[in-house]
Amino acid sequence: MIVRAVIFCVVVAGAAATAGYAVVGAWQIGVIGAALAGLWLVALRRGWRGLPSLLFLGFILLAAAGVALPAAAFWAPLCLVAALAAWDLDRFAGRLAVVETASGAANHAEAGVAETAELERRHLLRLAVVAGIGLGLSWAGQAIQLKLNLTVMLILGFVAILALSRVVRLLARESD
Repeated sequence: MIVRAVIFCVVVAGAAATAGYAVVGAWQIGVIGAALAGLWLVALRRGWRGLPSLLFLGFILLAAAGVALPAAAFWAPLCLVAALAAWDLDRFAGRLAVVETASGAANHAEAGVAETAELERRHLLRLAVVAGIGLGLSWAGQAIQLKLNLTVMLILGFVAILALSRVVRLLARESD
């Protein structure tokens, strides 16, 4: 289930970068997005664990370089969020593999498989919610323009930091 989600996210990230650059006529750079996605899929198939982090960095650079292009408000955040989700899922799958190896063959009973499937389902659900919210806020932030003075921005930033720290504490408590 996780591997299919990684493949989906990598394909979305590569397609968004490729299409975004191709639409403005910079198809040569778009080919880099397709190449990064293809290399990530090969790394996933062959089990090259260190490469996805470098490929994620490549997607970050592609999205950042394309921000000034027309229609980048749609494809750059999509590319970035999909690549981040793929990277997170790849690392999650790696951690699961380490835990399963450490637990040994004795714990590979049906209960262990069911527990792993539940962990995967919960992680996918959380990631989908966070990615959806992040993508929606990114698109909304580019569409809505507000003029705020520095004091209001500082207060909003402080409230956001407090809210995020509370969410992180809540998630940490829930995962224990």
